[in-house]
Amino acid sequence: MLAQAHSNAIAQVHACGQELAFPSRLLAGPVLPSSASLSLQQLPNNPPAAGLAAPARPTLGLITPVAAVTPLVLEEFTRELATYPLSKRRYVLDGIRLGFRVGWEPDRVSLRSRTSNMRSASDHPDVVDAYLSSELAARRVAGPFTSPPVPLLHVSPFGVIPKNHQPGKWRLILDLSSPAGHSVNDGIPKDPYSLHYVKVDDAIRALVDLGPGALMAKFDVKAAYRNIPIHPDDRYLLGMK
Repeated sequence: MLAQAHSNAIAQVHACGQELAFPSRLLAGPVLPSSASLSLQQLPNNPPAAGLAAPARPTLGLITPVAAVTPLVLEEFTRELATYPLSKRRYVLDGIRLGFRVGWEPDRVSLRSRTSNMRSASDHPDVVDAYLSSELAARRVAGPFTSPPVPLLHVSPFGVIPKNHQPGKWRLILDLSSPAGHSVNDGIPKDPYSLHYVKVDDAIRALVDLGPGALMAKFDVKAAYRNIPIHPDDRYLLGMK
């Protein structure tokens, strides 16, 4: 398997210290990649004739266009971020258009793939199968492959944990910090890739500044991490086995 949308390492995108909300118009259904980049034909608009099997859904690979693996609408983000500083705006828009780099620097560490997953993966195989099936259906994961799709594919261990306050719901964790000393995260510098969440104090300060009558709202984006596309050049770092 190969993750083509961001793992839980990146939760939110910030620009100029402001949290970017994701109104529904900024999200769209996944766009099918062009047939030139696929080995299988796309599904036709008309249903197959009786007695005939439906054509296979296009498979996703390392070179699948970014537009095929993210529902983020570039045109809407371009309009919403028009007043943001150029460098911040360019980072977000280029990431949506081309995919975000994970920040891995090859000179910092020598990668070593893990040959086994976390115990929770073997303890809950049905959960893993169901989760991966849903990710494949949503076109956020490529595979499965009978052999590594690239010679340098790096495999990290994964497992599952129950979601807080959601009985029966599970979260798949791809451990990019394992094995210690030879992992993807070991090759990512902390300072430029640290994440700072908006705090309650920040919201209180904004309300005080705006004065009486100010309104506030909180947006929670479903599968927020998985909406953020990975740059094709970094997809080989996110292998699962």
